[in-house]
Amino acid sequence: MRTREFAMRSALIWSILVAVSASAQELVFSTGDDVSGPSALVVFPDLGAGIDGQTPIYVLPTLPDVINPHGFTLIGSTMAVAGKIPGFQTPRVGVDIIDIATASLIASFNPGGANNTDYKGLGTLIVNPAGSHVLLASGTVPLGVNSSKLWVVPTPLSEFSVASEILSMPGNFGTAQTHAIAFDSLTGRAYVAHTAGVTAIDPPYAAIDIAYTITLPTVFEANGGLSRSIALSPDSSTLLLTSGGANPGQNVVTIIHAPFSAASAHEELTVDHASQLRAIAFTPDGSRALAVDAVATFGRGQVFAIAAPFSASSAVEWLRLPVVGQNNGGFEDIDISPDGSKAALGGGCAGDGCPLVVLHAPFTETGVTVETMNVPQFGYPYGNAGRGAGTAHFWPTPTSPQPQISIDRLSLTEGNSGTRLAVFTVSLSNPSTQTVSVDYATQDSTAQAGSDYTAVAGTLSFAPGQTRRTISVPVIGDGVAEPDERFHIGLGNPLNASLLPQANQTNGPDGACIIVDDDSSSAYIATDSPLPDAAVGAPYAQPFTAVGTMSALSWGVADPNAELPGGLAMDAATGVLSGVPAHAGSYYFHVYLAGLNISREYHLIVRNDRIFANGFD
Repeated sequence: MRTREFAMRSALIWSILVAVSASAQELVFSTGDDVSGPSALVVFPDLGAGIDGQTPIYVLPTLPDVINPHGFTLIGSTMAVAGKIPGFQTPRVGVDIIDIATASLIASFNPGGANNTDYKGLGTLIVNPAGSHVLLASGTVPLGVNSSKLWVVPTPLSEFSVASEILSMPGNFGTAQTHAIAFDSLTGRAYVAHTAGVTAIDPPYAAIDIAYTITLPTVFEANGGLSRSIALSPDSSTLLLTSGGANPGQNVVTIIHAPFSAASAHEELTVDHASQLRAIAFTPDGSRALAVDAVATFGRGQVFAIAAPFSASSAVEWLRLPVVGQNNGGFEDIDISPDGSKAALGGGCAGDGCPLVVLHAPFTETGVTVETMNVPQFGYPYGNAGRGAGTAHFWPTPTSPQPQISIDRLSLTEGNSGTRLAVFTVSLSNPSTQTVSVDYATQDSTAQAGSDYTAVAGTLSFAPGQTRRTISVPVIGDGVAEPDERFHIGLGNPLNASLLPQANQTNGPDGACIIVDDDSSSAYIATDSPLPDAAVGAPYAQPFTAVGTMSALSWGVADPNAELPGGLAMDAATGVLSGVPAHAGSYYFHVYLAGLNISREYHLIVRNDRIFANGFD
């Protein structure tokens, strides 16, 4: 029987590996943040070549229907179900049902019922192999005996969904770890990790379906903690667990071999150099497991590659990542692509300098390569993005999400007479096979139509495959000294696309233009925005000039929205931004003159150097 079952598993694993190609993989990660506000699910529709040069799609409905996702699971062809981190401007509802293809919120529900306050949205959320149940483990239930809870919610899901069972797991603390449940793909048995060990539960996951608990040394969690993460090998022969709490076993991987039972023995693999191991995942062929560290060492994130056969003496390679960004915090989560070519690292850090990281196989100390992408912030009232406190999952069947429409922000020196054109670029996040259109209209702010600029309105269309269009607005010059002024362009009524979430906000119209006054005696930076495009791997140099300064001052770059493109730097003496860009993307940053209260926002697009692959876009 064991031989036949193993053969069935091997055949299933092989069929999955053959069916999945490197070009058919979608990466979805959550950027939830409990400090600065609601954040997004972020989608890379096709990670075949990596994240470099891709424009992510932000799934973040408008206020008040915000999401703030932590753990999430993928159901069907387009739907994600995410636990909501309670925080700034986040309603206290536990779970969101999200349509990724249309970037819309379908419904929200509390798995414990309308008046239940135990489930807070942190922790593991995962659908079973049959798609019949979603299991949720919460990390913030009240502390005390049997406070580790498991919510079992039958599908299909709706705003009326509630748990069919709320089970008490052994242990005194819940788990905020997003990888605390693993499934046997053939039987549907769930292995639920908690502070006291791991409990096996069979479908339909009621109390009478608990098969046994494998008791492990108690993990002490000072604040509800992150408890254990768990992974089951592709052939279901080995369980691996980490304990990312305060004590003990921060650098230990627990190994349990089949056949599993309450009497199963375990052995411990001590991982040198590790500080606080969190999530762990097997490669699809089962030859390796990757574990991430929540603590950076010498400013570097850490991943540890463990080679089969798995035992207390397994070979471990230390994959030290490059120093990236300003905040070099470690990671909470890891997921490996279905073809085994990539691993995505998520969680553990929000804000500037907390990029998403993707590793490319081979996962060895000398062979692994690393890509990073800083995720642009949304700003108030949304979170400060980064990679957030959430997780990342590869989706083997891409959803082909609708493109998102965005428009840039400009600044233009006014001039003394006549008109100058403020040229807005409207972009699609990815090409569409359909015609896409969107309505636009200028809106007054401190600048007034007729005296400061000429109002425009209309409909902008994108032909299939087209991703960039422009809107020109005449700015009227005069000789009157006045403060800088602003007007906006609002977008609406998208067809075959959606608006970038920030663009939907009632208090933040989609595009903006600052008209910089050049008539007063005050100094100002005269270089207009956006800057000329740059390209990955190509030398770039952009001088900045100032008018009205009495002496040489020091130039600098402030960075409230996104990191300055890697590879570029500002020369403080000459005011020249130069270098060789390392990563594609859309970047906003402020240039300032030290010693004067003068700054100006700039937009720079760095194009990918693979121009033939990108159709010269």
